[in-house]
Amino acid sequence: MVSEPSMSNIEKPRDINAKIAAFVKLVSEVGPDIPLIAKNMGEHKESVRYWFKKLLKQGIVVQPAVNFERLGLSRVVAVADFAEVYEGQAEPIFIAMSQLCYVQSVVKTLPEGHYIINGTVPTEYVAQWVEMMRALAEAGLFTSLEFSTYDWARNAPMKSDIYDFDVGRWEFEWSTRAKVYPEGLHGPSERTQVDRIDLEIIKRLQRDETKPLSEIQKETGINYKTLSFHHRKHVLGRQMLKGHKVNWVGTTYNPETDRGNHRRHTYQPIDVIVRDITPGERTTLMGLTNALPFLWWEALGRSSYYAQLAFPTETISEAMEFLARALQPVKDRARWFMADQKHSLVFSIEPRLYDNESRAWRFNQAEVLGKFEQLLLQIKRGT
Repeated sequence: MVSEPSMSNIEKPRDINAKIAAFVKLVSEVGPDIPLIAKNMGEHKESVRYWFKKLLKQGIVVQPAVNFERLGLSRVVAVADFAEVYEGQAEPIFIAMSQLCYVQSVVKTLPEGHYIINGTVPTEYVAQWVEMMRALAEAGLFTSLEFSTYDWARNAPMKSDIYDFDVGRWEFEWSTRAKVYPEGLHGPSERTQVDRIDLEIIKRLQRDETKPLSEIQKETGINYKTLSFHHRKHVLGRQMLKGHKVNWVGTTYNPETDRGNHRRHTYQPIDVIVRDITPGERTTLMGLTNALPFLWWEALGRSSYYAQLAFPTETISEAMEFLARALQPVKDRARWFMADQKHSLVFSIEPRLYDNESRAWRFNQAEVLGKFEQLLLQIKRGT
């Protein structure tokens, strides 16, 4: 008599969502390397490639998280208001700033209309960069301007284990309690040696990390073997990338304009800046923000904290309640801003600002100011 098979012997359907979550975690560590991920997971390459395409269809892209500290660049954030005469030309002005003076991204806020300007500035020129921005304010470009500086910044990894990739929805309980944030878990990286070829590679990876070196070779004209060596030994070997970000927010680079495209009406980005913060307050705040799956980016200075969060639009009420509670102890020193994605810009790194001969970043304050004075004069004349 044939016995009935036990339930334990029946193969259960695999949890595909859990597999994709594990895949995403590996992507954040090694990048979109399909063969390597398939090997580490013990899966077929076709399965991993299918999961990757599934992410792309949902607007989730993979980008390198550049380790700006390794490149000798510090984060400086300015909150500025444009003078009315220049407001209509804000975008071309910021494009010029990205090409001339290390502006990495710009966020316009709602409803105030402030601009949060993120500069990745050579550490040795931070003071001069701040002076230049103040000189532009004196020249009439800005009507208000305030600064904060940060020692390190990071992109928070996607908490893929609580994201349903089938329906594109977070499964998060707002009652989740914050955990104590471990001191020393993150911090600034030491500066390393860099050259122009490294920066050319990083710039193009920022646009599209899946781009093969053969295409970068065609764009730059640099010898393929030289590119391959710099990519392996410098960009990766010297840890110029701080991992890889699975960009669930959906910001992608437009290679023709070298600016960011945004997936609107899905997430509401909110920037939080806290100044004159104590170490204890900082630890508490980081414990709160890092308990959320919606933390996108954060930076830390000696007495400043900056976080960019992206909340699903259907959770805005809960998000406002969370921010009110989280910022209550520091509300006299905290500001938070809702971002206008339509008027937000993201730029890739600018290799032309690096002098390969002297192996140093360039910043001539007087020269840059002169160019902007000409630009502002042309705008006033309507040309």
